[in-house]
Amino acid sequence: MDANENQECWKTTPNLTKFTAVEKDVSCMRELEQNVKKYLPGDIMVDLHLAPAQKWQGPLEKADLVFSIHSIYYFKEEDRKVIFENCFNKWLKPNGKLFILMNKDKFDTPTPYYLNDIFRETGRVPLIESYIVKKELLKLGCTIDRSFHYQYYQDLQAGYDHAVPFVMIHANPPYENEEVPKKAIMKLIKRGNKGYASGTMFSVIEKY
Repeated sequence: MDANENQECWKTTPNLTKFTAVEKDVSCMRELEQNVKKYLPGDIMVDLHLAPAQKWQGPLEKADLVFSIHSIYYFKEEDRKVIFENCFNKWLKPNGKLFILMNKDKFDTPTPYYLNDIFRETGRVPLIESYIVKKELLKLGCTIDRSFHYQYYQDLQAGYDHAVPFVMIHANPPYENEEVPKKAIMKLIKRGNKGYASGTMFSVIEKY
């Protein structure tokens, strides 16, 4: 989670007493450690694990809430299934909730996600969208409890220098160099693409 996402997470859990996080990337874990020290009160118990979420054994004590903040895109379908099943079978207390924050794309909004526009333009795999993940959860017998929606525009022209390395990191398959995404972004700008992004945070409960 980045600093803004951390702050939003803290706001939704005012009675937080214990915070457990799982992250497989060393640099992201370092950033998380810094954000925890900066934004969390000192009396909250913190337990950080450097591991892939789908292989993590789980907390010693079951949790009330599990958050996935813009991370579910990066797991294969079979790994997402393991994570969802572990949430409700091993990680969460009875009546616990899973919260997922992620972007929408073609299925849920008339204006597609600008990052996926770039990937489609260059023959890369688009990031998975919330519609697909919700279908997977329903298939597992879960219930989508509530949804909270957001939208914004990313100025591709002004944010060009930021957009290119971000696209490079998330491209599947990877780009050989920056020229391909750079040309794609400029092409989208000329077409009038306004860098639209929208998404949802939705809560998930186990169906009894």
